[in-house]
Amino acid sequence: MRGSPFSSSIKLSFSTRLVVEIGITISLAIAISTITRLIQLPWGGSISFGSLPIAIISLLRGGKIGGLVGGLYGLVDLILNPFIVHPIQILLDYPVPNVLFGAIIGFLRDLYSIDRPWSYIIVVTLAGCAKWSAHWLSGVLYFSAYAPDGQSVWIYSAIYNASHVVPETIFCMILLRMVIPYVNVK
Repeated sequence: MRGSPFSSSIKLSFSTRLVVEIGITISLAIAISTITRLIQLPWGGSISFGSLPIAIISLLRGGKIGGLVGGLYGLVDLILNPFIVHPIQILLDYPVPNVLFGAIIGFLRDLYSIDRPWSYIIVVTLAGCAKWSAHWLSGVLYFSAYAPDGQSVWIYSAIYNASHVVPETIFCMILLRMVIPYVNVK
């Protein structure tokens, strides 16, 4: 009996080494985001360097593992720093943005050679935009009450979420550029 044509895209093989790498990466991301939390915004969101380990493992292991690590990081972050309004908001603010961030970097690593000068900027920018879009949607759906009188909730959510995602994405680009020479991404 033949398997589904989609089964190969879902199947992952977890060696002991890979499980350890995933655990260490999540631990590093949580530790770095806690230690380097530069700003904590009042209605959720913060600026830190915690995205760097997710970006690195995504480059090393690809989109599936990058997305998995991002999602697990989001769940651990939810446990440690919860800001809960609604069950769908939990998904849109914690695992989904980080899954998108890790998966996009991992899947684009083969399209853009990370060694070329501007490639990493394109890859991390696209991943940051995807991360922002999940936070933005959450803000539109669940945080409209915080929008100032007379301001569109769409614009309010865009600005509020850009205020933490854009700096964090820029920090990730800068740090990734400094770390890439020491990481074998081939």
